[in-house]
Amino acid sequence: MKIRKFFAILLLLLVIPVSEIFSIVISRTNWPREAHKIVYVTQWKSEADLIVYVTNDRKASDQHPGIWYYTDSAFDADWVIFVTKTKSRADLIIYVTKDINEAGWQSAGID
Repeated sequence: MKIRKFFAILLLLLVIPVSEIFSIVISRTNWPREAHKIVYVTQWKSEADLIVYVTNDRKASDQHPGIWYYTDSAFDADWVIFVTKTKSRADLIIYVTKDINEAGWQSAGID
């Protein structure tokens, strides 16, 4: 569950400018052909090009699978995600979709 949230956040950061991220909801998909953007995730902070903070406060994942909310404050975060632009450094690849109807609970595919 934490890994899925981490990947969703990373995708959001690549799709949307950082200044617009913090009040946005993003959906993810299991199907690369439905994806609007691919995000590479690394577990190593030193390799990250971007860090995303995730919060539970406004999360309604039981009612809305595949949706997570983001925060700009590390203090408010329940998870931290490290994003890398380099596929070779990635531990996971996430496919993001803008259509909530395409989103699901399964983790994104890995190349």
